[in-house]
Amino acid sequence: MKNLQIPFDDGGDFPDQRSAMVYITGNTTTNPAYHQDRIRALKHLFRKTGATGVRKIIDFGCGDGMYFKEFFGDPANSVDKITGIDISKPMLELAAENLRDFPFESRAGGVEALSSIQDQRFDLGLAIDVLGYLKEHELDVFFREMSRLIKQGGYLIVMCGNELFDMFALNSGTAQFFSKHFSLDVADLLLEGRAVRPENSSRKNPLSFGAEIRPYGFTEVAQVYSQWHKVPPGLGNKNARGADLQKARLEMRDHSYDPNALDTKETWKAMFRCSIFASLSLRD
Repeated sequence: MKNLQIPFDDGGDFPDQRSAMVYITGNTTTNPAYHQDRIRALKHLFRKTGATGVRKIIDFGCGDGMYFKEFFGDPANSVDKITGIDISKPMLELAAENLRDFPFESRAGGVEALSSIQDQRFDLGLAIDVLGYLKEHELDVFFREMSRLIKQGGYLIVMCGNELFDMFALNSGTAQFFSKHFSLDVADLLLEGRAVRPENSSRKNPLSFGAEIRPYGFTEVAQVYSQWHKVPPGLGNKNARGADLQKARLEMRDHSYDPNALDTKETWKAMFRCSIFASLSLRD
């Protein structure tokens, strides 16, 4: 697997086993250090749920399910039920194998699969790096259905791209941020301000996310951050000087650094220097 190319990722739809394995074992943003950084951040949130009370879990976009072992340890003393939903059947097959010792059941599909679940309530809902692939109407369905499926007093944890990171990036993403939110053209002030930007998944603003989900009956109680960047991508790309851009992108990050351990006076920096954030919300 070491010679596989940039991970296939068409909205999280991995059509065969090979594309699923490319994503899992990829050598850019899907390397093991990347995953461990995310898991460390998620553990900060998971501890706040009072893990012993979490018995039934629904995971939207569950992928290969490997992080459950990080969260729950011994399956014999862990949870009563894990319901995994994913658009990719090959990913669900991997999850079934990885979680063969857990009470795992799978459903193939997108937000419509949530709507198909009736007469069940869950203690915890998860959506890890999946919201950015949903269209606006699908996001509405997702939050409405999660509100229905998570019991009162239960929790929702989501992880997604951080839109505020564009303010730190100093590239075309920064220009797009100013254009979208302030109707200002600042591209000429940035070395890469008018560069063609690869299309990627949409991101959420951590400052407004709590207000966005409040109408669905969720109250945000905590946030964490992942993928701390040592330098802005605009500067990192400049310093790469024609080198492998994927390698340069990886070297801009410090996966060993825990932004969630910052001193209270410094925590605001994570909002801008981290390209991913996660949110924990209570179902009212």
